[in-house]
Amino acid sequence: MNLDSVFEDLEAQFAAQDQSSAEPSRQTQRFAWLESNLVLVQLGAEGTHQHRLIAPMIGADFVAGLLPTQNQWLMIPTCSITRLTFETQANLPAVRLLEVGATDFLNQLQICSDVFWRRAHDLTESAGWLLDARDGLLMLAEAGCDQPFGVPLARLSTLRFSTVENS
Repeated sequence: MNLDSVFEDLEAQFAAQDQSSAEPSRQTQRFAWLESNLVLVQLGAEGTHQHRLIAPMIGADFVAGLLPTQNQWLMIPTCSITRLTFETQANLPAVRLLEVGATDFLNQLQICSDVFWRRAHDLTESAGWLLDARDGLLMLAEAGCDQPFGVPLARLSTLRFSTVENS
């Protein structure tokens, strides 16, 4: 009897069993994020800025969700995101996948109040009104400024706004 071949057979069986038992957990992990309802969005080169969003929506080129401490939405272009971490908390709507881009999404909303935006690599937040959104360009107006101006959505790190609630 050759003990080396017996041990090799046993090792091969254990390796095959470990691989087959690991496969279902990979499949579970692969789709588990679809059942999450909170997302932690990290921005900046080192993930230095973070925003936790409730009821997240993932669009073609953005992530949006409600800020937990405010009655406002936050939209973040994907080009500004360093990392997304998906979490789950009871009694919140699950993540929604949208097949629209940010400008189409903004045009579907009824934005009735001020918007606040932060340009990429800018520490200050600007305030004004969103007049229009077309082909990746946001037309904005600021108080005290006579002319509206355009800002490419890709140049923003965040856009914060309220929406009209249907009563």
